[in-house]
Amino acid sequence: IPYPELDKKNLEWSKSVVEKEYYTRTTDRKTFITKDLIVYDKKTDTYKAVDPPSERLLLHMLNCIPEAELQNFKDFIKYHYFN
Repeated sequence: IPYPELDKKNLEWSKSVVEKEYYTRTTDRKTFITKDLIVYDKKTDTYKAVDPPSERLLLHMLNCIPEAELQNFKDFIKYHYFN
């Protein structure tokens, strides 16, 4: 969607309209979504798996985990999120 046109007869007003549109557009977009993958339960003094990671995040995590820990991580994910 194009920005509003400038009115050469009233540049000050036009400038304010364009600036308002610019700031509206730059602040109304979702930049990310937060999810609690694991939360701490104060009552039980334990951690609890809540929301599974997205497929993209899971692939990134799998690529970053050292080979020696990979199977433990896969087992954890399978047990807590896909059981």
